[in-house]
Amino acid sequence: MTLAQELARELKQQAQNQGAFPSMIRVAAGADFLTVELQSLDRIGCELNQLTLHLDGASTLNPQQLQLWADNLSRRITYLLEQVGPVEIDPIAGAALIRSQKPTTQGMTATYYEFTLSCRAQGGVVLQRYEVVKGTPGRNLVSMLMTHEVLVKLVDDLVDTFPGSP
Repeated sequence: MTLAQELARELKQQAQNQGAFPSMIRVAAGADFLTVELQSLDRIGCELNQLTLHLDGASTLNPQQLQLWADNLSRRITYLLEQVGPVEIDPIAGAALIRSQKPTTQGMTATYYEFTLSCRAQGGVVLQRYEVVKGTPGRNLVSMLMTHEVLVKLVDDLVDTFPGSP
């Protein structure tokens, strides 16, 4: 089974069991593994704080492959609240940053997605969502709401756009 298929199975099982929250889902496929930090879950969707995907071949990516991954991922993911795009590629750190191109704004508050792609040991992707309040320094981590279908598709797209994928 793929990571996305394993995730779909685990989401369905945890929704049926109605366990305690917050909780974590951990699934693996071969040497790749996924962790989803959940705040809540029902049979349709979930509220998550962070998605972390470790991909076995990530540590072998060169800067051009990292750029390609960031570009392809940004083009592929068109179904979130905001369109995302590469912000920065740091070849020395072996990391790429993808964010919402136009954050969602409500009054003085803006929220945006942030993907950190890494090609270091235990590399892969970390997805989080942040909130910034105008006039207040810093940013705060906020949860993301997704249907099971969107979350599973997102994991498929994260894996499929990875340059080391078959």
